[in-house]
Order: sequence, then C-alpha cells, then structure tokens
Amino acid sequence: VYITPQIMSMSLIQESKDSVNIGWIETTSKWTGIFMGVVIAAIFILLFLATIGRRFFPIVAEKIILKIPHYREIVLAQDNYINLHRLSLLVRSGVRMEDALKSTYDSCRPGALRADFGRALDAIRRGQKWAAGMTILHPTDRSALLLASDSEQIAMNLENIGDQYQSLYIQKLEVLAPVLQVLSSLVV
Repeated sequence: VYITPQIMSMSLIQESKDSVNIGWIETTSKWTGIFMGVVIAAIFILLFLATIGRRFFPIVAEKIILKIPHYREIVLAQDNYINLHRLSLLVRSGVRMEDALKSTYDSCRPGALRADFGRALDAIRRGQKWAAGMTILHPTDRSALLLASDSEQIAMNLENIGDQYQSLYIQKLEVLAPVLQVLSSLVV
C-alpha cells in the first residue's frame, strides 16, 4: 500500500513502467492485509472474552469460551486445575464435603466452574449426590466422582481430573505455539 507507489514513482521505474508488472504484488498484499485484519480481530475478540469478558460477565463469556474447542482448554484449564486440586486437598484432609465445596465455591473466581460448585453445594444440601451438579466436567469424570465410595477415592478422582486439566493446558499450548509461528511466517 505504501511501498509500491513509492517504488513506482522512482525515475528508474518510470522509464520502464510498461515492462514492470506489479499487479500481482498489489493483489497479494491486499488479500494478505485483509487476512491479517480478520486474524487480529479474532485474536482481540478471544482476548476480550478471556480477560474483560470473564471479569464483567463471567457466565456468558465462559459459555462462549466453552464452545471454542482448543481455546477453552487454554483459558479455563488452569483455573479448573487449581480449584479441583484445592477441593481434593480439602476432602483428603477430612473436611466434610459440604464445607469443602463451600470453601472452594467462595475462593473460586466467578464463572462456569463456580456455578458448578454452587449447583454441587445445592445438591448436597438437598441430600443428592454433589457430583451431579458439576456440568462442566466430562460425563466420565462426573461418573467417577458419583461412583466414588469414600473421601479418599473422591480426593484421588478430583486430583486426577485436575491433573488431566493441567496436561490438557500444556498440550494445547504446545500445539498453539507452532501454529501461530507458521501463521506469522506465512503472513510476513
């Protein structure tokens, strides 16, 4: 957009203007610029959801984030790991399940996981199984928690689920970095 007109205005190029074909360069730069604009807009939207969106309207932002396949693991996995690990430590140390859920609920940041802990807390207060309220968890993980027989097994399952979130986070970042490098190389 800037360099091509500057080059075309040079006296050397002006003399042989008919033999210089830069139409393909202009077309390529135009479409590359449009592509870069779309990618940058998408990145800003994703960053907005993960930062400002999660702070001011956490439930809505996390519902949108949960629908984006690889992004959800990157954004939510770290919080999930920390809170599930915290809950497993409380359960393993002998704290009653209701008190452990209440403590984890109180210390969890607003969002889908906190809403799940709230539903689990309501379920346990109604005399139902608490793990049924954990909708953010995979059905297999929820079943493992529902079928756990004692607090030690619950703590072990929670820790395993938390470790699974941590490994998913690392795995997704290891995939994302090369993809972004290739994308930036292509655009440059």
